[in-house]
Amino acid sequence: MSRGRTGGAVFAAMALAAALLVPASPGSAQRLQVTRVQDLTFHTVLAGGTVVIPPSAPAAGKFTVRSVPNRQLIITFTLPVALEHGAALLPIRFGPASAAWSFTDDVATAAPFDPAVPLTVQVPPGGRTLHVWIGGQVGTSPEQPPGGYTGPLTITAVLS
Repeated sequence: MSRGRTGGAVFAAMALAAALLVPASPGSAQRLQVTRVQDLTFHTVLAGGTVVIPPSAPAAGKFTVRSVPNRQLIITFTLPVALEHGAALLPIRFGPASAAWSFTDDVATAAPFDPAVPLTVQVPPGGRTLHVWIGGQVGTSPEQPPGGYTGPLTITAVLS
């Protein structure tokens, strides 16, 4: 494939998700469980094109956070500004509705939120699993080198 040919080069872009647990107090690590369910994947992006993955899309990233009842849970993301393929960078953006959360495993009824801003939720009685979905947007230039682009996306869960 030739470099710089508009619409000619094909790109596979994927953000790899890694779960990180930060306990708020001694012993809280046993009461929180963060699990990566699915990576945020952009699949194929044509040169000069843009792909938007909303949190409701099948390609959206997904995490679950199992917690204890009647506590506040604070979720934060460390978001990449670009995906990498060797020295080549592919900018990635997250908007005010790029993520969604729900205590049911139903993204259609999930509440949207901005992943750049900490999310605080009250865990209901009985302790439940919080489901979190995240999407994003990538856009390529016609000169973007082809290849598999990846980047870290980290979620942090803290009980308060």
